[in-house]
Amino acid sequence: GSLTFESAPSASGVVRATFELRDDGPWGDPNDRNTSAAQSVVIVVLAVNKAPYFTLPNPSLVVVLPNSGGDAEPYTEQSFATGISAGSPQDDKNQSLTFTVTQLTGQIPFLT
Repeated sequence: GSLTFESAPSASGVVRATFELRDDGPWGDPNDRNTSAAQSVVIVVLAVNKAPYFTLPNPSLVVVLPNSGGDAEPYTEQSFATGISAGSPQDDKNQSLTFTVTQLTGQIPFLT
């Protein structure tokens, strides 16, 4: 026979399932046996690493003004990204997060 098991969305953990097989034969007599011995299986559902997520302000525009010498100074935009999460609150909460600049367009040299 086949076993189909579907966990709840984003669920992980261990489950023990115990099975018995029964037939529809007579069972009133103490010598009649219509149920097999119980057998168990352990089902392990591993956690899936969910993608992290964040939100940028809309519109995503940061204006950096040069100092009096004409050079832009290092600039920090407070609360630039919000709603930052490692993914699943249950499984991914202890993961560290790092922002990475993946693409720059324009003609300004950029120092990270």
